[in-house]
Amino acid sequence: MKSPSTIILPLVCLFLAGCSQRSAVTTPSIPAGSFRLSVSDVFADGDEHVCSVTIESGQRPRVSLVEGSNSYGSWPTAEQPTQGRMYRQWVASFAVSAVKPNGSDKQYVKTKIRSGSGVTVTEVHEVPQQEALDKVMAVTIRDGVYKLGAPLIIGKYRGRELELLVRPEVEQTAAR
Repeated sequence: MKSPSTIILPLVCLFLAGCSQRSAVTTPSIPAGSFRLSVSDVFADGDEHVCSVTIESGQRPRVSLVEGSNSYGSWPTAEQPTQGRMYRQWVASFAVSAVKPNGSDKQYVKTKIRSGSGVTVTEVHEVPQQEALDKVMAVTIRDGVYKLGAPLIIGKYRGRELELLVRPEVEQTAAR
């Protein structure tokens, strides 16, 4: 009688081989000088919304995120890609939630922006009753392939544009 491990191990290997083939087929290539941007909704209901933005590029990117005169940092991609893979960078997470303290007739909205540079900004704002969360903060850009070096408006925060700039990281060479 065969042991369970001699049966299960080949099945696991076949499953993993199938998964790796599927991911290679479903991920279209990114043209040189471009990057892929993805927006993922982490959580959303009537009084709270959390989303995350990531990028992928064949070239090592440098990322910056600004809103008006406020900067959420400028940083290079930390990870090195494995052979044949893309650089992948988490850009930022955005959270907005409605808050109404017990016994209060006022409504507040709490916002949090956490960028890949390590900067986190949390604010609470009084807003008119029944103010829609997307009027305070919204990520409006869609998944897609965009040009490196071209500023992108990815959304709005308190009426100001959130601007993302992804450009190639300039390699530092030693002076000779």
